[in-house]
This record gives sequence, structure tokens and C-alpha cells, in this order.
Amino acid sequence: MSRLTLIPRAILLAAVCLFCAPLLSQQGRPVVAVMEPVAGSHNVTSLNKGQVRGAMEDFLTRSRNWRVVDRRRADQVFGELNLQRTSAMIDPNTAKEIGKHLSADYVCVSELIKEEGYTNINISLINVVTGVVQKSGSETVYGDSPAAIRAATEKIASRITGLQTDEQRATQRAMRRNVTFGLYANVGVPMGEFGGVEIPPVSGMPVTQTEGYNAGFGARFTMTFPLLFRYMGLRAGAGFAYNGGTNTAPGYSDIELTYLAIGASGELQVFFDESYRHRGTYLFGGATANNETFIRIDGGRTDTNRKMRLGATAGLGHSFTARNGGGGWTLELAYHTTLTGKDTINGDILAADYLRLGVGYVF
Repeated sequence: MSRLTLIPRAILLAAVCLFCAPLLSQQGRPVVAVMEPVAGSHNVTSLNKGQVRGAMEDFLTRSRNWRVVDRRRADQVFGELNLQRTSAMIDPNTAKEIGKHLSADYVCVSELIKEEGYTNINISLINVVTGVVQKSGSETVYGDSPAAIRAATEKIASRITGLQTDEQRATQRAMRRNVTFGLYANVGVPMGEFGGVEIPPVSGMPVTQTEGYNAGFGARFTMTFPLLFRYMGLRAGAGFAYNGGTNTAPGYSDIELTYLAIGASGELQVFFDESYRHRGTYLFGGATANNETFIRIDGGRTDTNRKMRLGATAGLGHSFTARNGGGGWTLELAYHTTLTGKDTINGDILAADYLRLGVGYVF
């Protein structure tokens, strides 16, 4: 057989595969028969039952992970089997019988109860092979508006199938899209030895020295990337901090001290409200990398010591919601500690530990 003869056959085979692929994919999806809901109270209307059934069928169909039995066919088989339902549950034999006649893998049954202005929706997914409930869920809504019933039904459907509702998908898209930016002005209050330490007499300096830094200031620019969880965000930041201080010793002139740090940070934020709008109270913590400069001016002599060090930061913040519903003015209180290069016994510089109070705006 010539190569020219093989080429059309190869093209035909590829076309057949492309045509059959969707059919094979459909065959692999489980089939579910959504039955008409049962009224658990006398004031449940046919409209209420239709809303639940329609919302459930629509959710499963749009997910493309399930095949839904035609409603008329399901009702016809149910009538032919002369089955009667007085509650949301059906016995295992009935489930198996329905599954057999409809070639279904699952039967979805539900019940509505209306009491004192509230509507309770119970939905169960029954495995027709075993006859047992695979998953179930319930929601209670105020009133019986179509929108409320549909939203409640989709929430239950999401839980028992593991699929997302339209609202959940929209929220996830918003979280990916809504990166927030922040500008902060900070006040840093030195803590521990960074705020003040006594240096005992040493060779060449027979008296005790007192050395420490005063409160300083700084600024930060941040970017928060919402994670897939609406309550979590990953924040990257860059900024600087400045502190001035002195070294004093009896009988000696004061030495002027200057601390300047330029660095970057990566932090995990946990929000009590919403990360993608950066609003409400949140906790944060993470790591920092700072290029630190220590300057000592003793009379006409200037000594400069530079060091790259790692640190850690943890704190609490709150974003006040702006009029547009997003983040607005923000307050933060954090503690920063130096993790590396702080062994003063071996000649390292003092650890730059400080309490940071920040005021900023997130947009």
C-alpha cells in the first residue's frame, strides 16, 4: 500500500477520533435523575417545588460533570412504577428500580418545609447501586423568593457534588483580579538592646558606655495578592526605616548613631473579612531581607558598617472600608526581629528589633 493511500485513511481516522471524543467524554459522566421535591408542609406550592428542581437540574447541566435525565422521562417512569412518596427519602429498592429504568447512577430527591416565614430545603443524592445516601445537605432561607430558593439550592448542590456555584466562581475570579496596593508611613520604636544597652568597660575604654537608638520613621509600598481562599492573601513589600541614636560615656563626647535599612518582605495575611477587597481586621506574618547601614560619627571620624540580614515580622492590622467597598485607610501594629548576624559577642552589630506602628492607604 502506497504512502499516498495511507494519508487519506489517517485523516479519516483522526476525524473519527475528534468526533467520538465528546461522546466518550459524555459516557464517562455519571447520570442523575432529579425527582420532583416533596412538600413537607401544606403551604409549599408547585412553584416552590419547580424552583428547587429547576435550579438543581440547571446546576448539574451547566457543570458538564453530570448528565441529567430528562424531566418528563423521569416523571413518566415514576408514574409507571406507581410509586408514592410522602417524604424526601425513598427506600433502597425504589432507588434501584428507578435507576434501572432510567439507566441512572444517582437519584436526587428533595423536600421543602415552610414554617414561620422560613423555607427549609433538604436535598439528598442516592446511589442507585447501594441504595444509600451518597451526600446530603440543607439550607434555610427567609421567605420563598425565587432568587433566595435558587441560591440556597445551588449552595446545597455545590456541597454534595463538590462543584462551584456561579457566585463562588465569580468570587474566585475577583480574588485573582483584585490585587491591592498600599502606601504606609511608619514609626519604629526600638526594642531590646536596639533601644538601649550598657557596654561594660573594655580595653581602651575604661568606663561603661550606654548605647541605643530613638524612635524613627519609615515608609513601605505593598502589593497584596488574594489567594484562592477569600480570607487569605500574600503580601509583598518594599521600604526603608531610619533611626537615630547616641553612644554616651562619662568623660567622653557623645557619639552620634544612625541606622538605615532598605529591604523587602513577604508576608501571609489572614483576613477576618475579605482578602480580595483588603478590608476588615487581619493578621500577618512573614520574612524580611534588609540591607542595613550603621553609621557612627565620633567628632570628625565617621565609621560605616553595612550588613545584609534576615528578619521576621508579625502583627495585626485593620483596613477601614472605603465608600466603594474596597480597602481604605489602614492601621497596623507589628513587631520585627532580626534573625541572622546578631551575635554581638563575636563582633556582630546589635539586632535591629523594633515595634512598628503604620498608617497607610490601600487602593
